[in-house]
Amino acid sequence: MSLGGIVSKLTGAKDVVELAGKGVGNILDRFIPKKMSEEEKWEKVKDAMRYDLTQGKLEIADVNKAREMWMTYLKTQHIPWIASLLNAIYRPFCGFMAIFYLTDKFWAQVLTQLLPNFKWTLIDRDPVTDALIGVIIYFFFGLRQRSKEKNVTDVS
Repeated sequence: MSLGGIVSKLTGAKDVVELAGKGVGNILDRFIPKKMSEEEKWEKVKDAMRYDLTQGKLEIADVNKAREMWMTYLKTQHIPWIASLLNAIYRPFCGFMAIFYLTDKFWAQVLTQLLPNFKWTLIDRDPVTDALIGVIIYFFFGLRQRSKEKNVTDVS
């Protein structure tokens, strides 16, 4: 056997031993993790936070691009006046209905005082519906806009 053949066999055996060592090291790291220094722990936390911030910025940019495309569509497409009216009126209508739902007892008292023969049936309330109505009220009175103004949220 030539010297080159022996060297190539030794190199091949060395590669096999290195790969086996890496494999065993990976398995041991998975089940018996090595101790990390405080600096390594902070680097991992910083990397995770950096990834989250990058992901969040991409998602916000994606949402803003979709909004921009939708506004372009609305400005360039002919929409019948009735569709524009219905599109514009459903938010205030839902908001006023939500306020009416939450003030049901008040209206019962007012109307029974003004009209003594008037019979009012109170709305049955439950916590889930109350929470959903609260969300409508928050949206109706611009909670998102106020959050943007106070820099509570980064969504625009």
